[in-house]
Amino acid sequence: MAIHFNSLSRQEQEMWIKTAIPYWNPRRLLDYSPTELDSMSGYNVAGKVIENTKEKLLLEIEDNPYVIPADLDERFRIIEGIHQRTMWESPYAQKLKFGHDDFYCVASAGAAIILQDLKGNLGLLSTFRVAPENISYAGSWNITIGAARYNSKEDGLGEHTDLISTTKRRVLHDYGLINKRYNKLIIPRVYANALVPEEKMELIELAAKKIKGMYCGRNKPPTDIELADSDFLRLVGEKEIQIQHNGKVYVRKMALPVFGEYLHDLNLVKAIKITVSSFEDIIPYDLQENAKTGESLNKMIAIFRLDPNSYRPVLNQYGEPVIIIAFQSGVMVDFGKMPKSIVPVPSLKAVFGSLQNKSSSF
Repeated sequence: MAIHFNSLSRQEQEMWIKTAIPYWNPRRLLDYSPTELDSMSGYNVAGKVIENTKEKLLLEIEDNPYVIPADLDERFRIIEGIHQRTMWESPYAQKLKFGHDDFYCVASAGAAIILQDLKGNLGLLSTFRVAPENISYAGSWNITIGAARYNSKEDGLGEHTDLISTTKRRVLHDYGLINKRYNKLIIPRVYANALVPEEKMELIELAAKKIKGMYCGRNKPPTDIELADSDFLRLVGEKEIQIQHNGKVYVRKMALPVFGEYLHDLNLVKAIKITVSSFEDIIPYDLQENAKTGESLNKMIAIFRLDPNSYRPVLNQYGEPVIIIAFQSGVMVDFGKMPKSIVPVPSLKAVFGSLQNKSSSF
């Protein structure tokens, strides 16, 4: 088992890292078989920032990059009680191991999902992170974002180079937005138009399977799809993302790069707005899965209120974002059972500060 690293003091963290460094043997992409990579729910890679200007971010991913596994066997993930991702994100650990701290733990991409009802009310979907031993920023609210899944394109880096869209996968697979009145799974048109009937049916079946495993008998799994009007929103600070890998430069779609706070993690964020009939008619489910069981992680999921004019979060008297409604297992969460304080991860914080009422390119 990994320790709750985030709860330690800086001095205690450095002590644990010094203990773990001799046993930390980072593995590169070619050290893993395709079967191993495919068995993970995702993996980040170590990348270097070559150029970061107002117009573009150029990242170098080595020909055979270091891999940061999401959920392999514990003997590959946990080093003397510390999660590998924690080591990669720590500049202190990198300096001890490599003599420099140039690497960033590069996730592929993700999306802030904005909901707008027919009355013009605006909200943002967010899940609560609850696993302090294996993730950063535990006890915080997050958007759907994170590690890339294995794909054979570009030697297993298809999502990192944007040959395969992580954002699309995250939007379609991490949340299940159900119209409870008609028992339909809501799919944004920007993605649905490119799906063949078999893919649409697969989305329904996967969502239904996960929802059956966690719902409390009050709501039924979806049996059909509802197509929803949607478009991408431009985030302040969005820029062209370029990936230098294997002698090529891959130009990705525009995104907002978000660097960690005191940590060397890097997320690439987009924002999508989806139109729903009303917030009262929908139930959001967390469909992000446990790689070993295939079941939903079943995190608490909330809708934060946004100002319909500025698209910025509406704050309460304590200066914290206001939650309109929250669900877990398809059941509304009583406000008294929600986390006492609202702490957003850096990506969500960046989205709160960058949203605007302007459409972006696909």
